[in-house]
Amino acid sequence: MKASNPHNELLADLGAANRAKLLYELRKGTSLPLHTLCEATGLSRPTLKSHLDTLVAAGIATHEDARVGTQGGRPAASYSLNPSGALLVALDISLHEHRFMLVNLAGTVLAAQVCDVPTPPAPSERSHLLITQLHDFLKEANTPSDHIYLFSAAIGTPIDRRGSLGRLPVSNALIDSSFATQLPAPLIFENDLKAAAYAEHRIGCAQDALDVIHALLWYRVAAGIILDGHIRRGTHELAGELNMVASTSLPTPKEWTTWPRFLDTVHAAEKGDACALQSMDAFCALTATQIAHLAMSIDPDKIVLGGPLAHRSPMLVEHLITALNKELPTGPSFAIEVAALRSWGPALGAALRGLETIETRLLGAHSTIDALINTSPIAIPIPCVPQHDSTLKEEKKWCRP
Repeated sequence: MKASNPHNELLADLGAANRAKLLYELRKGTSLPLHTLCEATGLSRPTLKSHLDTLVAAGIATHEDARVGTQGGRPAASYSLNPSGALLVALDISLHEHRFMLVNLAGTVLAAQVCDVPTPPAPSERSHLLITQLHDFLKEANTPSDHIYLFSAAIGTPIDRRGSLGRLPVSNALIDSSFATQLPAPLIFENDLKAAAYAEHRIGCAQDALDVIHALLWYRVAAGIILDGHIRRGTHELAGELNMVASTSLPTPKEWTTWPRFLDTVHAAEKGDACALQSMDAFCALTATQIAHLAMSIDPDKIVLGGPLAHRSPMLVEHLITALNKELPTGPSFAIEVAALRSWGPALGAALRGLETIETRLLGAHSTIDALINTSPIAIPIPCVPQHDSTLKEEKKWCRP
């Protein structure tokens, strides 16, 4: 076997990083001349031209012929990103909903759709349903399925580093293996809470934080964890999965069995129902205990509350924060916010991870994707511009005064 050459490997890594840097700059504008790209990337003209040729050959950039200028002299060629050079479908596969997004290489959401699943089907039936919904979604978006470069799905299942389904008992699976085999392009997965945490860190309410807990607001807490800006997976891919601890599975009131049923209880509490208020406070006490354990283990910059309940009742959030204060009477203050991306967090996280995967497969490395743009008719709560500390401070909720 031929030994690898560390020098050649280093050059290859550097070349991939430079191509990713170049793609990042191409996202900022159109018809960019060579001298502008040279200044932005710090690359020499010959090196830049070589990388641009690679991007054009891969179909993800376009070369515009030089035109003679009015001032004379040698005209400069210009380059643009080809947004349709690689299309992505991002999915969020959850128990009661399926979400779909068609995203181009520029990070623009071209189409989106939400499909309710009132009665959760068996894994094989859900896989068939997803294929049917995907076909209808792409047809409505006027996009042939063979134009899709990658499918990227967020799902409530442990996921390994390769983007494959982790070790999960068949009885808890949402889909079966037939789903991937029926797709016209490769499929990668990300755990839904890890995807949501990553999206909040990259484009949501936690852009100013390096260490983040994205906690599911539920009596059996599970969380996506970001440490130093990266998803924390753990040795067994189970970091943050407190819902696997036996003590969180104790008998609970029947109104807690599903989030829609518990939401009815919350609404009753908001109207002054004493029994509903008592149930909600018991729910918050159990949830707060688990989030407190996570918070004191990780000591994050920010705690983000996510899941379908988090943005549906300010009263529930306030009672949860009160319960956290009781759990941590002498503890530190933690910045707490409701997820800015709401129920779209997992799908947007899948989109970000999918775009990074496309770039890595095409270029050998991925750029920093710090914005997505929604042009679909569906309302998706993507911030228009990156949020900075000065704006975030006005929106923060604090665990302790």
